[in-house]
Order: sequence, then C-alpha cells, then structure tokens
Amino acid sequence: MGKSKVLESLTKEWGLLLTMSENIPDQCQQVTGAIGDWSVAQCLIHVASWDEEVMDLVGAFINSGLKRSINNAPPHDLNNRHLESKGDMDLPDTWKYIYRAHSTLMSYLESLPGENFDPDSHNGEWLVTQLLPHYVGHKQDIEVFAQSL
Repeated sequence: MGKSKVLESLTKEWGLLLTMSENIPDQCQQVTGAIGDWSVAQCLIHVASWDEEVMDLVGAFINSGLKRSINNAPPHDLNNRHLESKGDMDLPDTWKYIYRAHSTLMSYLESLPGENFDPDSHNGEWLVTQLLPHYVGHKQDIEVFAQSL
C-alpha cells in the first residue's frame, strides 16, 4: 500500500467515523458509558489524541530513528492522560479539537515522502496497522451506541 492509497484509506475511514459521530444527537454525545466507560465525545477526543500521538511517533522516527511501540507504555495510561488533559472541553471545543488534530495530521502526512508509508517500515506500520484500524474500530463502537438510541 503506497502513500496515496494510505492517505485515501485514512481519509475514507476517518470520514466514516466522523459521519457516524455527527449523526449522534448533541445531547447524547456526552453520555458516559456509551463506548465502554467513555462518552462519544471522549471517544472522539481519544481518536484525535492518537492522531497527534501518531504524528509525534512518525516525526520522532524520521528525526532521530527512535522507534516507539504501544508496548513502551500501557495504552490505558496514555489514553487516561489524553482524556485528563482535555477533560474540561465542552462539546463545541471537542469538535474543534477533533477537526484540528486530524487536519494537522493529514497535512503532515501529505508532506512526507512515500517511503514512510511502506507497511513494512516503522512509520508505515503505525499508519496502516494501528491508525487505520483505530478509526474503523471506534466507528463501529459509535455505530453500536447509535443503534441503541
């Protein structure tokens, strides 16, 4: 999967996640326990935080060769830190953050040379085997919640 296909897939899956989320009524987006212990808004903050995290991981590897993996820190700890740092956002600020984080990630990825998208490379692994399924999985989580409304 080359650069254009990875970017196309990320754009498509993020768009599906976004559409599913936007169809949840505002008053239901902050219902705790909609997605595990999280609300839909918290789930989206989590996704956006991981957009930022992946951008940092990719950049660190490009700049220093530093390879980080999910195993370097328990993901639940990192997820909790992400949510705690953004816990005071209201719903409009949450949506602004989600759009900004994803737009920044995609602009960054578009600027990178194609070798960063090779699924066998460190960065390609993050983009193809981690980030892409992340969007798909949380879209499915939100879809299950939407069906319960």
